[in-house]
Amino acid sequence: MNDTPQQSSAARWPTSRLAAAVLQWAGLVIAVVAHPRGAALVGGAALVLLGRGVRRHRSLTRERLAAGARFGAAGGGLVLVVGIATVMVAGPPTSAPRPSPTDVLADALRRMLGGATAWSDSAPVAHAISALLPLATALVALAALAIAVGPQPDVPEPDADERRRVARACAGAGSDLMAPFTGRHDKRYVWSADGRAVVGYRVAFGVCVAGPGPAGAADAHADALAAWVRRCDERGWRPAMIGATTHVRELTRQLGMHGLCIGDEVVVPVHPFRLDTPPMRNVRQAVQRTRNSGVTVTMHHEGSLDGALRRQLGEVVHDWQRGHGERGFSMTLDHLLDGTHSDALLVVAHHDGQPVGFQRYLRGGDGTGLSLDVMPRRRAAPNGVNERLIVEAIAWADDAGIDEVSLNFAAFRTLFEAEPTVPGRVMRGVVHLLDRFINVESLYRFNAKFRPQWNARHVLFRSPADVPFVLAAALRLEFGGHAAATGLTPAAATVRAEHS
Repeated sequence: MNDTPQQSSAARWPTSRLAAAVLQWAGLVIAVVAHPRGAALVGGAALVLLGRGVRRHRSLTRERLAAGARFGAAGGGLVLVVGIATVMVAGPPTSAPRPSPTDVLADALRRMLGGATAWSDSAPVAHAISALLPLATALVALAALAIAVGPQPDVPEPDADERRRVARACAGAGSDLMAPFTGRHDKRYVWSADGRAVVGYRVAFGVCVAGPGPAGAADAHADALAAWVRRCDERGWRPAMIGATTHVRELTRQLGMHGLCIGDEVVVPVHPFRLDTPPMRNVRQAVQRTRNSGVTVTMHHEGSLDGALRRQLGEVVHDWQRGHGERGFSMTLDHLLDGTHSDALLVVAHHDGQPVGFQRYLRGGDGTGLSLDVMPRRRAAPNGVNERLIVEAIAWADDAGIDEVSLNFAAFRTLFEAEPTVPGRVMRGVVHLLDRFINVESLYRFNAKFRPQWNARHVLFRSPADVPFVLAAALRLEFGGHAAATGLTPAAATVRAEHS
């Protein structure tokens, strides 16, 4: 692992925090205490913006200065044109000689710079515009400064060669069961120095949201994480990771990251799994109901689907989405049913000769595991279809020599398993506000029926002050919808879990 960049970043951090604090407090003092006039407010706001840029490790690069200058020139020119045009149209009365454009320009500039508040008693509209010109000019200047010290744009989209490298890393030794989700096509990537481990991410609201963790060689994970944090610092992003394992959480402590457990990966061991035991009674009954109703199950690799079945499964997805479009990001793949992920396993339920539901599974965990991606089904599908498909997938995995099947993710498990208390009830009420998007408690209880292992997953962030920004970015990415080019995939978590 290359320690030099990491050490230099750590050495700069205290100095950056001190400089940021000095700039921000000076700006507040000037704006609030020193002189409560417009110029003081603008100057104070400018210092606060500079302080935030320093705090986020942002520097005034040539590209940022050019972007700020372009915005300032465009915005300032627009303000000036609007002001001059308004004055010329609504200025002196028609009986008075209309000033020349040169005189209007000179007087407008003089009044903007001098803070004049009146143009003519006979022109109330021009009066108001003239009064607002200094404020509009100041806002344009502050916006230009915000762009200059703001985050840099992202790197270009990965090409086909890099995507193949990512796919190999996700399937290689050292990757966990959720590593396949790193391969989403709307992500960018940062690699360890030796190119053996990779972190996938996407930027929203200035937050670099990575997840679910590094893929590739385990001994290169720390280096990949350090490279990811360095990229965030270089480009002025807040780093965050969703779905990190406990091991990754420990690795990022030395990078200044904090963690919070947000739920558990649901992992079913294949070989001890049996339906004919008392704890599996609910699952066994659900499976039997589907058999009694005539449901059959077939297995397919996505790349081998014929056109007719592909269209039928697309109709199932459309019925399942119910108009909400694609959802999901950190623990969901993309490009459903278009053949991009040709090795994905599709477990399809048929009823009365038609597909009524299916589940897609991806190889993970160095090829020794399966990870559930999505589980769409028709609203009129027989009760128990999801349980039946999971049981059939586990049986297929057993025959294929696969050790574990991940049923993806159950959020806030400990909240639902804890003894009911007043704070706990309040937290449950807050969580249920998300029921429009994801039935968190129903999904947890659905997964719990399979008596799985619970592997803690965490959200990582650098500072508690970043949490609101991380939350906003996560909600945007998970539920904000994505471009049609990413396929049909909705979030697996939006499935309405069945109750037996």
